This record gives sequence, C-alpha cells and structure tokens, in this order.
Amino acid sequence: MSQQNSKSEEEDDDDTLLEGRRRSEENDQDQSKCDSSSPLLLFRTRFSDLSASLQRRTSRSDDDDDDDDHEDDDEPKRCATMAKLRRHNSKILVEVAKLNLELSAVVTNLRARREESDHINQLLIERAERAAQRIIFLQSRIATLEQELSENDDDLQHLHIRIKALEIQLKPHPDEDLQRCLSVIRHDYQALRRKRASRPVVDYSPPF
Repeated sequence: MSQQNSKSEEEDDDDTLLEGRRRSEENDQDQSKCDSSSPLLLFRTRFSDLSASLQRRTSRSDDDDDDDDHEDDDEPKRCATMAKLRRHNSKILVEVAKLNLELSAVVTNLRARREESDHINQLLIERAERAAQRIIFLQSRIATLEQELSENDDDLQHLHIRIKALEIQLKPHPDEDLQRCLSVIRHDYQALRRKRASRPVVDYSPPF
C-alpha cells in the first residue's frame, strides 16, 4: 500500500513539475511579449508551484500515516476479539463435553432401571402363572371334595333309613346292648346333621 502511495505521489510530482514548466514557458512567452515583465515574477510562479507540490506530498504522507496508525490500532482489537472468541469456543466445548457425560450417565441409569423393571415384571408374570395354576388345582380339589361330601351325605341318609328299619323290626323288649348301640348311632347322626346344616356355603368360583 505504501508503494502504491509513493508511486502516486511521484506521478503527482511529475504532473506538478510539468505544469510548472508549462507555466514557466507561458511566462517566458509573456515576458518576451511584454517588456514590463520582470524575472522576479517568473521566480514567484515557479516557487508557488513547488510549494503547492510540497504541500500535496506532505498532506498525502500525513494521510498515509493516519491510515497506518488506524491499522495499528485495529490490530490489537482484532487479536483481543479472536482470543475472546477462542476462549468462548473452548468454554462451549467444555460444557458440551460435560453435558455429554451427564447424558451418558442418565442413559446408563435408565437402561439399568429398565432391565430391573423387566426382570421384576418377568418374576411377577411367573408368579401370576403359578398362582393361576394353583387356583385351578384348588378349584378342582374343592369340586372333588364337594362331590365326596355329597356322596357321604347320601350314604348317611341311606344308613339312617336302614337304622329306622332295624328299629321297626326289633322286638318289643330288645337287648339292652343293642338298644344302647342304636341310641348312640342315632345321637351321632343327629349331631352330624346339625353340624352339616350349620356349615356356611362358600363360593369357590374364580374371581376372574
């Protein structure tokens, strides 16, 4: 950039010198035409041209120095901004890595809980199946016992009828031992009937 500015300054100086020469030639022509013209006027003209060229060069040098100063001032700012951006990115990367570790721990914990829950559910299913099989077995057993109880009732009723028949067929004054045996049998039968009658009726139907 400084080389370009120097080149442009040299071109401007050349233009200024050419313009000064042109004006000098014009002044020389004017001097030849007018006898009243003096060498002092020519000197002033050339001096003014050189002064203008020097002022332009000085102003451009000042502008270039200002641009360089601005660039020098912006460079630390850019470096500070880049450093701040790198620190911010590093902080974000650290937070992302920390969050990734936390999420990994949560996922591992959830998987362990899911496996434990599946194991518990499997145990509950197995226990429910065994309980259902046990219920079916008990219902079958209860039905068998109910059937046996009904058959026993029929046998007892049949035995009672036969005892009545024996009592009718006895002589008016039977043997005392026989009467005592019949009395005991009758008493036991009445107690058994009262016990069976007071037995509560239980519903053994399945709840589902």
